[in-house]
Amino acid sequence: MTRSAPVPGPIISPPLLRAAGVVLLVALALAYAAPLLRRNGRAGYLDLALGGVSAGALVVAAALATRGRTRDWRGAAAVAAAAGAGYLISRGLGWPGAGGDVDRWRSAVGSAALGTAVVTLAVALAALRRGADRGADRGTDRGTDGGAVPRPGPGDGAAPQPGPGDAV
Repeated sequence: MTRSAPVPGPIISPPLLRAAGVVLLVALALAYAAPLLRRNGRAGYLDLALGGVSAGALVVAAALATRGRTRDWRGAAAVAAAAGAGYLISRGLGWPGAGGDVDRWRSAVGSAALGTAVVTLAVALAALRRGADRGADRGTDRGTDGGAVPRPGPGDGAAPQPGPGDAV
């Protein structure tokens, strides 16, 4: 079976994929902010980590909502991976000053946080694999509808365009 050549896509990911990423990142931020509402004697650095994951998720969600570029999807993957890894460490080995979470796998909030992190990571990796901003560095501009519009280049029959410093 022969595969057809990939069809050039828009330089931003499809709106549905971006919306899913934004919703998942906001859910991740809420899941990691929820433990901050109840102070249960955990180490202060863990509050900073939970707040950092929440803030990072919201910043990346805003970037994803407005741009949806490759670096935004990379940020989404990084935040989700960090959140998931932090959860797994807290339940597996435990963090210093927070040994009460070890082997507490049935926590509803914790399960929701881990599930959200895993799904967010999967969506971000799918967007990156798809080429979230396919063509951005390969001679394309954004069209009025957000789609990739090829720039004329040498050898494609287009007349050379004067540059900003060229005499016309």
